[in-house]
Amino acid sequence: MNTPHPSAPVLVAVANPTIHPEALHIVAAAGRECIDTTDPREISRHAHRVAAMLVDATTAPHMASIPPNTRVMYLEPEPGPIDYEKAMKSGAELAVIVPAQSPELLKALDRRDVAPRAGKYPVIAVIGAAGGAGTSTLCAALAADYREALLIDTEHFSGGIDLLLGKEDDPSIRWDDVPDSGEKVPASELLASLPCVEPNVRILAATRDSVTHVAEQQLRGVVESVRGTCPIIIDVQRHHVLLESCVDLADLVVLLVPAEIRSVAAAAQLVPWLRRRKVDVVGVLRERAWASVDREEVARVTGADIVATVPTIKGLPREVELGGMATIPRALRRPLAQLRSHIDG
Repeated sequence: MNTPHPSAPVLVAVANPTIHPEALHIVAAAGRECIDTTDPREISRHAHRVAAMLVDATTAPHMASIPPNTRVMYLEPEPGPIDYEKAMKSGAELAVIVPAQSPELLKALDRRDVAPRAGKYPVIAVIGAAGGAGTSTLCAALAADYREALLIDTEHFSGGIDLLLGKEDDPSIRWDDVPDSGEKVPASELLASLPCVEPNVRILAATRDSVTHVAEQQLRGVVESVRGTCPIIIDVQRHHVLLESCVDLADLVVLLVPAEIRSVAAAAQLVPWLRRRKVDVVGVLRERAWASVDREEVARVTGADIVATVPTIKGLPREVELGGMATIPRALRRPLAQLRSHIDG
């Protein structure tokens, strides 16, 4: 997502009780939402989606585990001096004494270009508000629309997104072959080992005879290894054990909502939960042969922006059965363009 996000939150990881209130005040004055935590796990969870992090001498060492392009600003209480060694090790782009230099910090946070750095390679989690919404089809089409992407299927007992794309017999690696240590591996090495469909979409799915579920550490290791190299599309079901992990790793959640009352009601429950996890959410309406709700009603009830509408595609089930979805269905090109317009800015 390339457009500036002036409302993107700022994470305040300030343990010093003297400057903590001042840090909160500055974030509020900048008109930004605040995530207030010194928990290293929470810091890591939010790092990729915040506009900036405010740290002090206590929390600066935690910056070693966050993405290297995260904006960090180091704070010291009056009268100083600033511990420049700690500030440099934290990767801080700015080091200030507060409240003496609070205006300088406020100016830095008020810049419109201070935004999450998803760039042109976002991590997108796609969730269906109901079963059978067509989530896997949308994921596959979105990945193909990017031309070069990583498509992740988290479901252990599904038919497999590789089967949807006709790559079920490809001997390349599957989830069972991915280490569960969570360690990063070179993105090029990982991507080259995965099944590939044209134009250059790499697929990670489970094997047909697998007896183990995808582990959270496996998922995190793969996403963090590839993040920033190409777009990552994650296909995840709303009741999946890894739903929280997928959402936390994502820059954006796309909620696919069938035009049915029960599906809309489910989406209305999901949207507030997703937003509490500080992730951007957009809705895509999935048309049915008969629908009792329209796009405006779905937006009103769920509270999500409905950025595209996906039609029912005649002939697609037969195409998939006979050999997989070889190309992006023509009927999906317009909704994909609308969705990409929102994602790319």
